[in-house]
Amino acid sequence: MIGHIEHGSNFGGLFRYLLATDKGARIIGGNAAGDTIEQLTQEFNNCADQRRTTTKPVKHFILSFAPEDGEVEDDLKQEIATQAIQRLGYVDNQYVVIEHQRQDPGHDWNHDHDHIHIAVNMITLEGQRVDDWQDKRRFEAIIRELELEHQLTQVAPSRQRKQKALTHGQVQKYKRQLKDYQTGKQPQPPDIPISIKLQAAIDAVTRDKPTMTLFIGRLQHLGIDVKPIITATGRKRISYHIEGAKPFRGSKLHNGSFPKLISQRGVNCDPQRDRKAMEYAVNHQQVTLPPEQLINWSEINLSLYLPKELDTEPLGKEKQNKNKFSLNYDTKSLLTNQPIRTLINDKSTEDLTHEENEVRKEPLLKIHQIQESSDNKEKALIN
Repeated sequence: MIGHIEHGSNFGGLFRYLLATDKGARIIGGNAAGDTIEQLTQEFNNCADQRRTTTKPVKHFILSFAPEDGEVEDDLKQEIATQAIQRLGYVDNQYVVIEHQRQDPGHDWNHDHDHIHIAVNMITLEGQRVDDWQDKRRFEAIIRELELEHQLTQVAPSRQRKQKALTHGQVQKYKRQLKDYQTGKQPQPPDIPISIKLQAAIDAVTRDKPTMTLFIGRLQHLGIDVKPIITATGRKRISYHIEGAKPFRGSKLHNGSFPKLISQRGVNCDPQRDRKAMEYAVNHQQVTLPPEQLINWSEINLSLYLPKELDTEPLGKEKQNKNKFSLNYDTKSLLTNQPIRTLINDKSTEDLTHEENEVRKEPLLKIHQIQESSDNKEKALIN
């Protein structure tokens, strides 16, 4: 799942957006008595008025499920929403869980994943304000917990979606191949750079802080040859190799070196316990693991790892083909349920109401229209 948080001062503006008729909105959970825009606005304002010193009592949480999760049942959505906000400290607070349909006319394409909105009153029923210090960081950690608890597709945390920069040559090669694919000169999209595949794989297999044996076995299952070595002097080294490509030293990947796997990713390495697996890996032998402990490529969303140099080229209709990996201007729309053109919620927008944020986005909508009207203008705007 991907989570996003907004806050503001206008419950009316938020509920008008969440319950807009063209969004196919449905209230699927919560503890509020009302079910209309007017009723909910009045109800939440009455509670917030107990603490008038809090000028921004509105919390708006967005939870986007991974496309691989399919159509998620309402009961599970409601349960996850309730657990998420309660673990953030909103235990004695008003909240409403609202689902929006995938076919949303407010966006440029239909969503390929379910998503829900949670409107929360920061003021408790007793008139106290819930401390929201570092709520974005805590929200992401809670989402990772809920993914595991409910056996949902695990998404790499934003702090892990880092990578060593691609070289200029790699970027240019990819763009050339992408252009050839767009113009029909080559039948398939360009391959994802090996460094991105390795980075994504390492993130995925270390998410639960595994043993070194698990780490090795999971990477081998993904077709990655890993060689962890501890020298006689105690020096630790590791390399990664995918068939058909040159090997990568661990130091060339974000937190991919042997020491960083242990200190930053929490991989548990016991030389005695993991000795056999490490010897197997060095000698190209397979480490056997129970199926339930393995990670598959289908569980890893490579699009989240694209550097900016490679996610600005549109592929038009090709983006609708789920069996092909394509790069387009909306590649990262899953991050906030919004097209990439609306991802402007920097710190300066966090204190705006929802309506004010929508007004602020209007210039980008015009840019998007220009992009669609002319390929040349599109390239000029991007570059």
